[in-house]
Amino acid sequence: MLKYLFSFLLISFFLKSQTVIDDLIIYQNPFQNSTSITYSFINNDTVSIVVYNVVGNAIYTPITNSVMPSGIYQDSLIMGSYPDGIYFVHLKLSNRKTIAKKIIKSNTANIISNQNSMKDITFYPNPTNDKLFIKYSGTNDNKISIFDVIGKLCLKSENQPEIDISQLPSGFYYLQFQNESGKTIFKIIKE
Repeated sequence: MLKYLFSFLLISFFLKSQTVIDDLIIYQNPFQNSTSITYSFINNDTVSIVVYNVVGNAIYTPITNSVMPSGIYQDSLIMGSYPDGIYFVHLKLSNRKTIAKKIIKSNTANIISNQNSMKDITFYPNPTNDKLFIKYSGTNDNKISIFDVIGKLCLKSENQPEIDISQLPSGFYYLQFQNESGKTIFKIIKE
């Protein structure tokens, strides 16, 4: 019990120590069935999240007029039963502000480029705590980007067989490898 209480206090402290702004972040976009949304607001507020289709009809309302304390929240937007297309997510904060983001639902969202030509990529060790080594066939003309779980670019590298990720906090990240054959994304773990 003490272990869980300690973990909760650490997470609570971490969130309270961050600068909170009114914001809405959606990652992964485009997506197939569900996507992650992170939203935050600076004041205690009455919050609604509404998804609209392209003609402006509200089709999905995961949160309706909920009174919530200021902070950073993360949730999943599950839209597997909705048709592919363009939608708009609105974060409504009382009557003072609405933040809108465009999202794209597509059954091909996670199919990236030419997977057959990208199968000769190996990265190791995973999980890692300092360096990530990347082996690939083909030319040295490549770009590697590492994103955190909310889609923020953390590191970028070109034409290097290794990336030093020791300065990144522990957690899950996405490694995007891009070359003349296309691009693909791998999930990596920083210990």
